[in-house]
Amino acid sequence: MERLEARICELAGHLTAATCQFLLLIADFDARKGWADWEMPSCAAWLSWKCQIGSGTAREQVRVARALGALPGITVEFAAGRLSYAKVRALTRIATPETERDLVEMATPMTANQLERFAQAHRRVSAAGSDRPRPPRTLSWSRVTDTDYAFGAFLPAERAVVVMQALRAARINAEHRQPQV
Repeated sequence: MERLEARICELAGHLTAATCQFLLLIADFDARKGWADWEMPSCAAWLSWKCQIGSGTAREQVRVARALGALPGITVEFAAGRLSYAKVRALTRIATPETERDLVEMATPMTANQLERFAQAHRRVSAAGSDRPRPPRTLSWSRVTDTDYAFGAFLPAERAVVVMQALRAARINAEHRQPQV
């Protein structure tokens, strides 16, 4: 059992290192716009087609591949098989050249799920403290016909949840309303 476990872990490291090489090749192919030779709209579309990868997965792989160029510390650990693709994917959402060393050190003992939750929380906190100007929040509606209206909204998530709950409640109420006799 110990040898089987060791072999599984060894192969996982090889797969991780091969995935890193795969993504570095994708980054180079994308930078050279090799996908345009096939008249494809993007590298992700080409990757989905030629490598039989789901379109969402292909887009994420291209995103990670592009990010690796600016994050040499993460790339080294990934290429050595010490950081899994799942961890690298999470790190590339939050790392900068200035923070990557500390993030790699922190990520190493974590599970991929723990790191993913950390990255999500990090992004929420970073977005909340950001000095970036936010687009204006809007809620609008217009009458389309005598009985129909169109609604549009651009709201922060916590307000959008309230509006969606109110709309669901109104729909449920309307669906369950008994006809008046």
